[in-house]
Amino acid sequence: MLVAALSRLLSATILRHALSVLLADGAAAAAAAAAVAAAGPTLDDVEGRLTFPAVEGRDVQGLANPSGFLRMPVSRHSANTSHLTANLTERSITELAKRWGREHVNALASGVVYVMDLSIGTPPQTVQVVIDTGAYQVWVNQSVTSYYPSASQTASYIGPNMTLQYGTGALYGQMWSDTVQIAMFQVPTVRFLVALFTTIIYPGILGLAYTPPTSPFTGLISAMVQMKYINAPIFSLGLGSLDNDYGEVIFGGVNRARFADQLEPLDIWPPTSQQTNGPLYLVNMTSLGWTEPGGPSHTVTPSNFSLNVLIDTGSSLSYLPWDAFQLLIDSVNAVHGVDNYYVVNCKYQGMNGTFDFGFNHGKMVIRVPYKEFIYSFAPDICFLGVQPTTSTAVLGSTFLRAAYGAYDLSAPLRRPENLFSPRAGLLTPLRRRYIVAFDQESDVVWMGQFKNCGDEVVSVGRAGLDTGNVVGAC
Repeated sequence: MLVAALSRLLSATILRHALSVLLADGAAAAAAAAAVAAAGPTLDDVEGRLTFPAVEGRDVQGLANPSGFLRMPVSRHSANTSHLTANLTERSITELAKRWGREHVNALASGVVYVMDLSIGTPPQTVQVVIDTGAYQVWVNQSVTSYYPSASQTASYIGPNMTLQYGTGALYGQMWSDTVQIAMFQVPTVRFLVALFTTIIYPGILGLAYTPPTSPFTGLISAMVQMKYINAPIFSLGLGSLDNDYGEVIFGGVNRARFADQLEPLDIWPPTSQQTNGPLYLVNMTSLGWTEPGGPSHTVTPSNFSLNVLIDTGSSLSYLPWDAFQLLIDSVNAVHGVDNYYVVNCKYQGMNGTFDFGFNHGKMVIRVPYKEFIYSFAPDICFLGVQPTTSTAVLGSTFLRAAYGAYDLSAPLRRPENLFSPRAGLLTPLRRRYIVAFDQESDVVWMGQFKNCGDEVVSVGRAGLDTGNVVGAC
């Protein structure tokens, strides 16, 4: 209750400050801020959400965003919590119906997903959605959320009804259009699916991959660009670790107080125009190894090693082809357990060893701590957070908890293939976390060493590849 109260107070403070910046200078801004301060936010006692009084003569939706970025908190949730599965069948509970159809939630008590709040409709209805960089669709699950189109003045049925297939799971629903609010900014006529029946336990999905031009779904990031809320389709993402439930997503910006030096660019490969099942955030991993607790590091792949991997926040686990997978399980003596899970001695969770994933031939090495890559299923029973696969290799949440990234989604620039911006020296390996940014503007995923020296978010996307020009403050 205390946390909720503080969150409400902080939201009200942010609103007042934002209005004073957004509105015109002088008496109009002062009068508007005073009007909001006097009215204050009101709390819906039933829904537990804030509603903000309108400022007469001003339409918040019609204002551009002078900061150039939108910032939202992200929280970590167990993937098989009872409030998500109460209305589902026993079989569906055993299937985390990701697009790959791999993860059995009842066999992995510590499986996690990362969620953020969206406000949909007029008046706004708050729903939770899973942040998913491996999908572009947006949908909400009526079985576990409180969004009802009939309660929204701006909802419009689009049709037709459709089915989405995600590996072993599926959902059936109706296509609707409604206003979606990100931070305090509204995006009108967003098209998304309202699931009427599903075997998927998620409350909903906010797909942040590239949206195909022929898709019936609205690409929310592109819509933010069109509304002039952000400069370009770029977002950075930081997931909470197992010790910290909270992270953030920043649309249109990066936090330069979270890294040192400059970010390293990883080209999306194959090029988005050549991908058949996407386009998705596929990059080439160029090395794999581990670092012994208190000991040396071992790179166990040859110098010409290259593995195409999908960076996917919607996947609780990571997936590697057998040869690469074998290298990791041998390092911690993991043995095959139930289903496709591999059991490892829980003592490794308390050790400071790492699993090491290299990119750009040594220019960036993400060192994932053992404790982030090993799940506790029960006392003295632990599973490795990676499984073998014969399909697409995936670096999921077990990898991304050690990374903080930026994704760039706008039209690709014409530049030589696999040409990377020069960097002065190598980044010093860090055993905890890194920064990652997803850049659809330049078809790049940016990564950098995570540090924490304050809080300084800057907007990016004014020019192609300008994310790489941001110098970390640490």
